[in-house]
Amino acid sequence: MDRMKGMRLLAVVMLGVLWFGCALAEKTSPAERANVPSGSWIWIDIHQKSLTLYQGTEVQKIYPIATPSPIGVYTITHRFAGELGGFGTRFLGLNVPWGQFGIHGPNKPGSIGSNASHGCFRMRVKDSEELYGLVG
Repeated sequence: MDRMKGMRLLAVVMLGVLWFGCALAEKTSPAERANVPSGSWIWIDIHQKSLTLYQGTEVQKIYPIATPSPIGVYTITHRFAGELGGFGTRFLGLNVPWGQFGIHGPNKPGSIGSNASHGCFRMRVKDSEELYGLVG
C-alpha cells in the first residue's frame, strides 16, 4: 500500500524547553504526553534543534536541524524532489498559514544545529532525502 494513502503526518513544533521539561518530570516522551494517533508524525524540538520521526509513540529516527521556525501544529501539504538550489534535493512543505515554510536540506550544511534558518527547518541533505522517503 502506498505509504501516503491514509497516513496523517503531523509536524508538531513546540517550545522544546516547556515540553521537554514536562516530559522529563513525568518520565514520558512527548509522543506519550500528546496522546498521538498510531500513524506517523514528526516532533520538532526547537530548543534541542532536533526533528524526531515517530510511528505512534515509538521513535523511528532523530535528526539534527537548524531553526528558528514557526511554532504550531502543521501537516505536510506538498512535496518536491530534484535539484532545488538552496533547498537541497527534497522539500516537504507545511501548511503554515502566514508563509511558505517547510523541511529541506540547506545550501549551508554548517548551519545545522544553530539558529540560522529564516523560518524553514533545515536538515542535512542526506537526512532530508531519507526523511522524504520515510514519510512518502
